[in-house]
Amino acid sequence: MEQNEKLLSKNQKRAADDTKNKGGRPKVAIKKNQVISVKCNSFEKKVIKAKAKTAGFTASEYLRQLGLEQKIGPTEKAIPKEILKHLSRVHHTSSNLNQIARRLNMDDEMTSWLREQINYHLQELMEIEEKIKSFFQ
Repeated sequence: MEQNEKLLSKNQKRAADDTKNKGGRPKVAIKKNQVISVKCNSFEKKVIKAKAKTAGFTASEYLRQLGLEQKIGPTEKAIPKEILKHLSRVHHTSSNLNQIARRLNMDDEMTSWLREQINYHLQELMEIEEKIKSFFQ
């Protein structure tokens, strides 16, 4: 009987060994097989790698963490369409004022029509200025 118990315990050990890791690289639940390329100059590359090393990450892990966890708002460089529309009106009005100034510089006298045009365009510029100010408030 004792021999049967020894055989049984050997078989149990073998069964337990079959469930153990058989070696090799462990399986990963979610593979990271997608690539995103980042262009930078050599100085930026060195800074990123140094920051990653300081944080205890590889450059990939460091950039992945920043991309997934950091929130970066929209840049202020984007000019809204409404402002661009007003900017177009400013260019048009300033062109008209420039034409009026040229006529006055050619020794034309200031007629009532020219005065009306100047006042109209100045008023238009003031309205545009107010709309742009209200947009940023």
